[in-house]
Amino acid sequence: MAKSAGDAIANVGRDIAPENYRPATADFFRPREADKGIGGYGWGYVPRMILEGAPGLAMDIAAGAATGGAGFLASNAARSFGPAMDARVENNGGRAASASDYVMATGSSALQAYANKLGLNPALTGVAKGAGIGAVAQIPGQVAKAGAVDAASGAAGAVVDQIGVTAGTDKGLTIDPHEAIGSAVASGATGGAIRTLRGVGDVTNAIRFADIDPEVAGRLATRIDRLGVALDSPEQAYKAVKIADEALSAATSRARRDYGMSAGQKGTEANTERMDSAEAMLRNGYALAPSHLAELRDALGGHRLGRRYVETLEERSALNQVKDTGRFEDGYFAGGFSSSPLVDDMINPASWLRNPTKRAIGGIGAALGFGTELEAIRAVAAPAALAKALAVQGAAYGGIRAIDGITGSRNPLKELTSRFAGDASSRSSPVTDAPLMTRTLSDLEEARVQEAISRAVAPLRKATESAGEAQGQPLVGKGSSEDANAASESPRGSAERIALQTIRIESGPYVVERPREGIANVKAYAAKTRSHMETRAQFGSDLEAVVGPQHTREIEGLINKINNQARSADEAASFVEDAITALPWDKQSQAWDAYLKHEHKIASTFRR
Repeated sequence: MAKSAGDAIANVGRDIAPENYRPATADFFRPREADKGIGGYGWGYVPRMILEGAPGLAMDIAAGAATGGAGFLASNAARSFGPAMDARVENNGGRAASASDYVMATGSSALQAYANKLGLNPALTGVAKGAGIGAVAQIPGQVAKAGAVDAASGAAGAVVDQIGVTAGTDKGLTIDPHEAIGSAVASGATGGAIRTLRGVGDVTNAIRFADIDPEVAGRLATRIDRLGVALDSPEQAYKAVKIADEALSAATSRARRDYGMSAGQKGTEANTERMDSAEAMLRNGYALAPSHLAELRDALGGHRLGRRYVETLEERSALNQVKDTGRFEDGYFAGGFSSSPLVDDMINPASWLRNPTKRAIGGIGAALGFGTELEAIRAVAAPAALAKALAVQGAAYGGIRAIDGITGSRNPLKELTSRFAGDASSRSSPVTDAPLMTRTLSDLEEARVQEAISRAVAPLRKATESAGEAQGQPLVGKGSSEDANAASESPRGSAERIALQTIRIESGPYVVERPREGIANVKAYAAKTRSHMETRAQFGSDLEAVVGPQHTREIEGLINKINNQARSADEAASFVEDAITALPWDKQSQAWDAYLKHEHKIASTFRR
């Protein structure tokens, strides 16, 4: 019986390999005379060299998929450590390895692993944005980039390796340009081949997502991305989908209610059956047909709140389409062959370790498969036999996972966000926190603006002052006691500073500033504006209470934007909608509830 599963696999490899077999790497770097090409390399062996390196690379990728970047580095370094130690011993005339040899080999292997990881990054993570023909057209450029970056890292890794195996040895430091250039070629070909292989996944995903409207995909992907959930595991992907699904369902209910209140009974009765049918299909996990969505847009698109309602249906439909691209059940969401029940439940060793019945079957099977009948009886309870079975299963499952990872089919939700999140088609936009009237100007520009305003309002100011004197009213801008009291009478620390050309009203973090032109009674204007600001500030306080202080800056920007830019209740509602849809999904429902509580009060501040 083999000493280990690794020995068993190695024995199988030796049994099937032909006699006098030369690795393709050797034939590429040191080809026979008849096979030499440009630069003295055996160019015809490049394809086989890539294939021979595939199992080790697959193991590195699988380790990285299971444990993150550290797993890739550890696996890659472990594979190069042994050859580096052998080379140092050979370069020292066969003497036993010393502590310095171990240090040099370890450092060299670690640096090579890091260079390999950086080099493969474009090949493993490059994504064709969007869907359809436009996405497919991006692949050639990304293949070229992946090949170039990996070629550079391959050359750097070769130099590091030569330093690691020759520095401090009897042979002395030796750098072979032929080997460095050849490594660049080999690495570049590997990187390009991987990105080309992943191009299969790009094409598949481009076709898969082509049925989703790019604008809808952009909105959905951007909002899922804003959840802040790491989509690196099936469990996290499931969590993100559930949060998004619940938030969208709540948004649909809220949008339908708002539309009904605004359009009235007559406006909603004609569409009730159509809306009920769409919501029922979405609740049961189905996507809406394009014709169904088109009918809803035609019926409701003429009303602002109707459009909002349809947009929530579009995103829920797209989310259901994404769920259909993989296995979505029991806290698990993943795609690709590795997520199928056959592979994940039967081959994945983790599933066997979780299930006591499978552990017992695995122990018996391992004993029967790896030993004689007598040894099988002894191995029923032997952990070593089970460990060997799990090791073989792990290798098989890891290979399948690596293929799914390379082709981009393992994580559909991550594919969606990487392809569409932040796309120009996404209509959600962050709210600026810069008040309209407080933009920064240079001193010269500000002086010119003030001078122009002064000239423009001079005639009106004189007329206003004359009228005020005739009626016994205080003179605005003359430092009157009434003006001085405007700030002191303002509650909650508010203050209005009335200058000669502009009126500036401050209330906490909120500011309104505008020219005096056209304002006959500044005190009345200030009092009314301050009241409106306080009403909107109360909404801001309640909004901050439910979404958290980490969003204070965005909330202050929203209130300042309403104070300075909104000219109607509808425009203010539009600003609020943009701000709330820019929040994380799990905050949006509470934010909408806070707004609805204040909506009529905010609307009242725009009534004349």
